[in-house]
Amino acid sequence: MDKLVDAMFDSTVVLGAHLGDAAHRAVCSAALALAEEGVIQGWICSHSLCEIAETLARALGQPQALRELAGLRSYLRLASARETIVDAALSRALSTQGLGLDDALLVASASADNADYIVTLNAEDLTHSAVPVVTPQQLLERFPPKTGAA
Repeated sequence: MDKLVDAMFDSTVVLGAHLGDAAHRAVCSAALALAEEGVIQGWICSHSLCEIAETLARALGQPQALRELAGLRSYLRLASARETIVDAALSRALSTQGLGLDDALLVASASADNADYIVTLNAEDLTHSAVPVVTPQQLLERFPPKTGAA
């Protein structure tokens, strides 16, 4: 069996699927569905789970937010958060003007876990990434949904 493509999802995609406008909800949901349906292997950073949980809890209430996270974890693997990854991210954030720690952690985790893509709504924030960065729409163009959801 062929190895699935590994795609690291940024919190912007998950939040876009739940809280974005209609266009963002559709494209972000369709991109996440690629992982849920086994077309690709989806990943998420552990630090992103906290941001997603807090944002969804404010919008939907904590019980619903936690149910949504449990659903995500049923098909998204959790990326590494070892000391070496955090240290590399801290170093990169300190040495790169305008780079936030959240984006540095995303890129360091994607690199450490050999992701094929980072999927984000904020590609302009990740120009320093050695891992190719794509939008949800670009991911869908590379891997058309089996169900025609996009």
